[in-house]
Amino acid sequence: MLPYIHVFGLEIPMYGIMIAIGAIFAFAILEYSPKYRGIGKDEAFYCAVWCVVLGFIGAKLLYILVEFKDLLDDPVGFLKGILRGGFVFYGGLIGGFIGGTIYIRKHRMDFLSTVDVLVPPFVIAHAFGRIGCFMAGCCYGLACDTPVSVMFAEDSLAPHGIAVLPTQLFEAVFLFGLFAYLYIRLKKEKIPGVVTGQYILFYAVWRFLLEFLRSDERGHVLFLSTSQFISLLMIPAAIIILVLARKRYALNHNDNEIGSGDEEPAPAEEEDMSVTDQEIQETAEESTESTEEDPENRNSSEEL
Repeated sequence: MLPYIHVFGLEIPMYGIMIAIGAIFAFAILEYSPKYRGIGKDEAFYCAVWCVVLGFIGAKLLYILVEFKDLLDDPVGFLKGILRGGFVFYGGLIGGFIGGTIYIRKHRMDFLSTVDVLVPPFVIAHAFGRIGCFMAGCCYGLACDTPVSVMFAEDSLAPHGIAVLPTQLFEAVFLFGLFAYLYIRLKKEKIPGVVTGQYILFYAVWRFLLEFLRSDERGHVLFLSTSQFISLLMIPAAIIILVLARKRYALNHNDNEIGSGDEEPAPAEEEDMSVTDQEIQETAEESTESTEEDPENRNSSEEL
């Protein structure tokens, strides 16, 4: 739609600008989200940096793998396409996951709590990235004439002069809504891992369905697109994460209750000891009073 803007004679890709805006929003949100899982801001920031770097590499590598045939047919044109865009989301997700895992393990952080903190900022960055896709014309939808269909400029990656569905904007709207939901869940949900599991589940289902509306070339695995195939793997993974997260929380919660229960008898024992001391004191007083009230016993003791 608007692949480039010109500033002081420089041609700046709008895709890069939207990615930068998304990153700014993501790191701004990261200033607040760590407190809901007891994670330090610095730890969350550096973990996010690892995710961004490895995510960028992963997105590029999967793009090259999916479009490898085009690379062989037209190496120069393919490299130009990489400079203008050339990312596959799931490659970035997998790469970011690897980068975050390395940092989390290295610094011995709680895995699920840390990922929960990173998910909402990641989603908001992804939403702005999809707006960047719309500007560049990549990831476009099926050719059809509907009230929401759009035509892209001649220098965009989408077909020129053909009305297509703006699937990039469909996904951007979905991601903004998903971000709002997940951030609220992060604030209210006590179980680490639920936010992560719900994100993977909701996005995988959404992406699988959205792929039916897309028309750009993005690779296939059997009769499915590459993203649909990965989505089918992500859905059971998300369910496993949700189940294990709840089981771990329940187990830790029960252990805490048992631990606190072992410490409760101590006050009762002190109470028993205090009662015993009181009984001894009362017995001594009664003995003294009985001695004073019995003159014969006192006289006999004096005679002795």
